[in-house]
Amino acid sequence: MNKIKSFYVFDFLKNFFKWHNVPMMVYLLMNLLFIYIGTVVLVSGAIMAYYDENLAEMLIDVESKEFYLITAAIIAVIYFLAICISLSPVGEWLLRKKLHCDIIQDEYIKKRICPIFQEVYLAACEKSPAISDDIKIFIQQSDDENAFAVGRRSICITTGLLCCSDDEIRGTLGHEFGHLAHKDTDMNLVVNIANWMTNKLDDKYNFSFYVVNNCS
Repeated sequence: MNKIKSFYVFDFLKNFFKWHNVPMMVYLLMNLLFIYIGTVVLVSGAIMAYYDENLAEMLIDVESKEFYLITAAIIAVIYFLAICISLSPVGEWLLRKKLHCDIIQDEYIKKRICPIFQEVYLAACEKSPAISDDIKIFIQQSDDENAFAVGRRSICITTGLLCCSDDEIRGTLGHEFGHLAHKDTDMNLVVNIANWMTNKLDDKYNFSFYVVNNCS
């Protein structure tokens, strides 16, 4: 059962289609549209450049309805698979890497933070049984006195938070467990993968533009 729950895309979708998420729906649709248009431009341009004057030999007409439909179907499948991956331990791991959330190695920090973390964790589970039973704590090198949740199984504190009192740390961790209980962090994972796909496409477009301008 835990392995099945590791990928929680369907649970996300069940809670996604609500009125308060309309702005996010619009954002993701615009993001998907941008990726689709960018892919059409890149692929059609690459195909026409490859065949050059022998356009009659193309396997598919880049101006045909079939080309646009096939491209749309492929993009939709890739987009959905990317969201599935983002809403999983893999997506959480990638976002932790991006945010430089590391395992706590310092024994002094462990002895101080881990008991506080476990205390708040147990209290949060009593109030919200839906919270995962496998949440781990990480640390980020930052002077900011802060903490944040990643996905459904990670909480990251900053080194700056260590300057706060134990009670302040309890309050901060409790706030982050609240985000996990309400599954607020799911959106962060989806937005992160959507932005990543857009940025990668933009990089490909800029590279292609550079090659065309310097090789023509």
